[in-house]
Amino acid sequence: MLPGASVRTFVRRGYDVLLYEAADRTDSCLVWVGPYHEATTWFGAAAPRPDLVASLINLIRYEDAPDGARLTSTSPRLTQQHGTVLTGWSEWAWLAVRSAAEGAGVLPDWRGMTSGDREIWRGQRGLEDAERAQLTGTAYEWRYLIAGPDSVAEVTLHPPGSPLRPAGLRDDADRRAAALVDGLRVSWSGA
Repeated sequence: MLPGASVRTFVRRGYDVLLYEAADRTDSCLVWVGPYHEATTWFGAAAPRPDLVASLINLIRYEDAPDGARLTSTSPRLTQQHGTVLTGWSEWAWLAVRSAAEGAGVLPDWRGMTSGDREIWRGQRGLEDAERAQLTGTAYEWRYLIAGPDSVAEVTLHPPGSPLRPAGLRDDADRRAAALVDGLRVSWSGA
């Protein structure tokens, strides 16, 4: 997470919470780690005092299952949540999901392709010149935005040579991009 960071572990029933703090105390994060998934919240500064960290951990219920993880507040009156982005990745893609209200600012001004109750756009990625030249004309050249009634998802495929993509993974980006357009369904719930 943070090279050279100190790590403190809070053991809970069915999962652990790890507090990472950079050696120079410029950044820190909490990571809820279950048997299937993990969730991270970044502080962007030195770690809070241990009693505040313990209080924060006690305000959050973490449930982990093979089909997904869930973070919920144990006391909705004591917590507020702003600017949440759920991120995930696999060997072939990176995904970021926001609520429709928060994601509206990332959508292009023009209407996207419609598919059921969704609109779909493809947009330029921030590529270096050499990488742009290599990926031009492929599905890797684009990032994909998929907006539904309650969420906005951004998907980027990992090109060959990406450190997130295992060597030997078959190169079928066009099929994967089409599968995203046809099959990705994301919904956002909560207050």
